[in-house]
Amino acid sequence: MASAGPEKQKKKGSSRKTESPRPGGVVTELNRKIVAFAVNNLGRRVGDGECWTLAAQAMKQSGAQPPRGYVFGRTISLKDANPGDILQFKSARFETARERKLLGTPNHTAIVYATRDGKTFVLHQNFGSKKVTTLDLDFQDLVSGSVIAYRPLAASAGSP
Repeated sequence: MASAGPEKQKKKGSSRKTESPRPGGVVTELNRKIVAFAVNNLGRRVGDGECWTLAAQAMKQSGAQPPRGYVFGRTISLKDANPGDILQFKSARFETARERKLLGTPNHTAIVYATRDGKTFVLHQNFGSKKVTTLDLDFQDLVSGSVIAYRPLAASAGSP
């Protein structure tokens, strides 16, 4: 019976790790501020309610360089996206046996909120509502279009 206890504790500890947004990932202070801005506006309309505006305002309020069109900083691999990074969807179609989602006709912008168990949770607006909402995505379900991930840069860091 003594050996069952540590195994149970080990399992319990490992399940906690899988529940965290990005185990071992480094989230910069700038990215934390971007997420905080979006979370603080959940259920509210930011600016004109457009998806791009949410990301642009979050970056501005957080001290990031402003976007240049649909470029939100330094391009990074989608698998390396952390909370606070910006995603740009270009006619991105996601399909599962139960549902279909089209993000971007042709463009849609979102902020990464968390990643867990192969899913990416985003904060965005102007997807069914002009208010800030959340959405979970599995990029393995992407059947057409593209998604580009950007790491915002501090305003003092120079041009991307």
